[in-house]
Amino acid sequence: MTEDEVATLCDEMYSFAVEGGDESEVLTIKRITKRQLLSWNLLIEKDDKLIPSNGYMLLKGNMESFPQAQI
Repeated sequence: MTEDEVATLCDEMYSFAVEGGDESEVLTIKRITKRQLLSWNLLIEKDDKLIPSNGYMLLKGNMESFPQAQI
């Protein structure tokens, strides 16, 4: 997984949060970082590489790997 892909996900999550909030909430919304994605176990760091977790795949809409998953 590339740094660009990580940045894209962070931007998408921020945009989603901003679009759903009112003006007062938008001012308090902070951008997501790679470190947060790692702490939420959406990314796994192994041998200096970033690997997307199952949670990441579900967030990105890759449901082929999880046909029984229910949201």
